[in-house]
Amino acid sequence: MDSSDLMFRPVGELAALVRSGELSARELVDASLERIDALQPAINAFVDVDPEAARAAADEVAAGDERPFAGVPIAIKNNRAVRGWRLTVGAELTGDFRKRLLEVDPKLDSFTYGPESYDAAITTALAAEAAGDDSGEAIGAELIGITRDGEKCTEYQQCLDLLKDGGDIDYDGVSSPLEFNETGSPSAATIGIFEYQADNNFVNIDYVTGST
Repeated sequence: MDSSDLMFRPVGELAALVRSGELSARELVDASLERIDALQPAINAFVDVDPEAARAAADEVAAGDERPFAGVPIAIKNNRAVRGWRLTVGAELTGDFRKRLLEVDPKLDSFTYGPESYDAAITTALAAEAAGDDSGEAIGAELIGITRDGEKCTEYQQCLDLLKDGGDIDYDGVSSPLEFNETGSPSAATIGIFEYQADNNFVNIDYVTGST
């Protein structure tokens, strides 16, 4: 069976091939690893790859396994916790922003994606103001423009005043420098790199800010 063809087959069909014994889970994993090796240098889609662990898991799946997707490899998004592997959970939470959150809710004990959530709300509000319309289409049309090429501003009221004076703004938030490209995708951001420990808690390794 052509291994390159396997990567374009529906997941249900792949599971059926493994279940019937026509294809082994090990063969399917090997085909997936070959595909990763071929494309990873160009697209850099994977943070970590553990071929031996993947093959060991595949070897535990035999023909006749009735689990719906038994033997079909999956990729785990690296913002999901896997012990011993790097984990990205967003931007650095600075002391000032943490203090502001605790002023709103002193009992708050989880801050993960707090900066990103805050910036999502602020950019939505600023885009609605720029559009003079709070419909989804109007907001979407302004999101790119308020994050690039204008006068830098970092606080909602500061940005709002500039907009009301007819200015063009470039909002940079608490999560990182913000900039959306022509497709509306982030072209600048900060991510935190963490690692889960055996005690089920994660520790920060680094924060990385970059742009495309």
